[in-house]
Amino acid sequence: MKKVTYIIIILLLIVGYFYIYPERCEKLLGDENLICELGW
Repeated sequence: MKKVTYIIIILLLIVGYFYIYPERCEKLLGDENLICELGW
């Protein structure tokens, strides 16, 4: 597998994690973070 594929998989895992645990996302990145807003 190429490095690009690994990067995409890691990004999907991070977004999925924040989607499942939005409270942790707010603690890490702040209340008004775009990724956190998408997680809700």
